[in-house]
Amino acid sequence: MTATKIPVRFVVLALTMMSAACNGPTRPPSDISVALDREISQPSVRVHLVGVTDGDDLERFNTKGLGLVDDWFKAGNLLRAAKERNNVVKEMILDKDKQPAMVLAADNPIWANWEKYGAKWLVVLANLPASKDEKDMKDTRICILPLDKKRWSDPITISITISPVGVPMHIVPTPNPAKD
Repeated sequence: MTATKIPVRFVVLALTMMSAACNGPTRPPSDISVALDREISQPSVRVHLVGVTDGDDLERFNTKGLGLVDDWFKAGNLLRAAKERNNVVKEMILDKDKQPAMVLAADNPIWANWEKYGAKWLVVLANLPASKDEKDMKDTRICILPLDKKRWSDPITISITISPVGVPMHIVPTPNPAKD
C-alpha cells in the first residue's frame, strides 16, 4: 500500500475551510416573539426581520440617519429587493385587533436561509412613523441583534415589542467578550 502525499498548503486550506464552517453563523437558542404595544395607534404594522452579514451588509443598516426605514418600506427599494432575492427577509404583519403578536419559531425555515447566506446579525425594522432618540439621533424603528448563540442566555425567547417610539428590546444579549 502506498501513501499519497498531500501538499501542506492543501491541508491548511482544508482545515481553514472546515474551521470557518464550524464557526459560521449561529442562532439564538429559541424563538423570537414580536408584539405590538397597546399604545400603538396604527391598526397594523409591517415588521421585517432581515439576516445580514458583517461588513458592508451590516454597515448599511447601522446608519444613524432617519431615512433608512422609510426607504426600506417604499415600493422598489433596491436594498430590500436584493435581500428578498436572497430569501433573507421575513415579513410579519401585526394587526392590533386580529394578530397583535407573532412568533418566529426556532425551527422556521428562514433560519436555514440566514445561515446559508452567512448572516451574523438580525435586523428588525418596523414600518412606523419616524421618531428619533434625541440623544444620538438614531432611528428607533430599527434594532440590530447578534445571531451568535454565545451572546444569548440559554434557553430564552427573544421578546420584541413594537412601541409607538420604535423597537425597544426586553431581553438584551450579553456583551461580546472579544469586542466589548
